[in-house]
Amino acid sequence: MKYSTLLLLTTLFLLFLKGHGFSTGCGSGNCNNSTSICSLCLTNYYISAGTCIPCGNHTFSTQGSTVCTNCSTNCLTCTSVSSCSSCAQRYYLTGSSCHLCTTNCGKCNSTTCSSCSLPYYPSVFNCLACFSNCLNCSSTTCFKCSLPYYASGFRCLACSSHCLNCSSTTCFHCSYYYYPNGFSCSSCPVYCFYCNSTSCSFCDLTYYLIGNICAPCSINCLKCNYNEICTSCTTFFYLNGSNCFPCSVNCLFCNSTSCS
Repeated sequence: MKYSTLLLLTTLFLLFLKGHGFSTGCGSGNCNNSTSICSLCLTNYYISAGTCIPCGNHTFSTQGSTVCTNCSTNCLTCTSVSSCSSCAQRYYLTGSSCHLCTTNCGKCNSTTCSSCSLPYYPSVFNCLACFSNCLNCSSTTCFKCSLPYYASGFRCLACSSHCLNCSSTTCFHCSYYYYPNGFSCSSCPVYCFYCNSTSCSFCDLTYYLIGNICAPCSINCLKCNYNEICTSCTTFFYLNGSNCFPCSVNCLFCNSTSCS
């Protein structure tokens, strides 16, 4: 929730309390019981139209203030400009000052880093890099590897040749022209670029699928369907019906009537 929205809701709630005989944040003896109008607010509240409004994060006020003042940089809450009581993310409190955690550490105290940005893991007060190709780890275990690697203890090991995604025992997805076969990838039929262990689904350009075989289209045909009917021609040729005819000399693209 945005700070401005939260502040608006808080103000409306306090106005509700005021209308029902309450005045939250009002100093003792400073509230008119008959009107619920406050004349002096407590620390970390500011007065507005007789109502005490709480200061938000990164701000503070002294008793009787009409405004909230910004804390020093990196303070989340404070009691004065120079005295922090809690710190913003990636900072820790020592005395009344906020200090930056070590590089890549997102949450720490004066002695320990408890959370690191990926791909790092906490080691006492520091963040150490995960093993090569590991995206998320602890000091003893890699939980997730970049593709095409799989986690094995603290390390990432490579999948088999042409395998894009695997576990320690199984290849789940292979590159074009191959299909998963246990931990390995086996070749598709010749000119087939997408297949499984039993059939080809798609053939290379200039080939069409008939049964489980990729057969060549007619000469100068770029794409054809299962009936060997040409639907697109290579450069320097144009389609007329289901056949490819040459363009005029030096023409790269054309139709039956003109060069384009």
